[in-house]
Amino acid sequence: MIFTGLNVRQTAPYGLLILRVVLGIAFLIHGWSKFSGGVGGVAGFFTSLNIPAPELVAYIVSIVELVGGALLIVGFLTQLASILLFFDMLGAILFAFLMRGQPFVENGAISWEKEAVFAAAALCIFLAGPGIWSIDDTVFKARPRTRTT
Repeated sequence: MIFTGLNVRQTAPYGLLILRVVLGIAFLIHGWSKFSGGVGGVAGFFTSLNIPAPELVAYIVSIVELVGGALLIVGFLTQLASILLFFDMLGAILFAFLMRGQPFVENGAISWEKEAVFAAAALCIFLAGPGIWSIDDTVFKARPRTRTT
């Protein structure tokens, strides 16, 4: 390890806190913008992508991003929120980019890097947990935990 004095086991929960809160803010803003701009516009975009039930999917995506972002910020139901947000971004990558034939890099421009980073971050939070200072950490800390090692 390069930083020999850094104990990753002690600092990892703080790293997860930072990732969880920043990602939560980003998703909250994206969800809020969908509602403030009108979910009908999102549904129209989904119609152009040939997504089935575009109005229903537009509301689901908007709610998942708004509520999921808020849940990440406070760290409540973190794993549920993060896996839903992961699938939200996976759907965006699949339907908005890949099914339209848009590669990751085209003519020197990157097309869906933001969605890929958001998906990866959400998956990391799902796998690693909420980190410190979360409602989940407070609620589930009182429960007995099993060790696998």
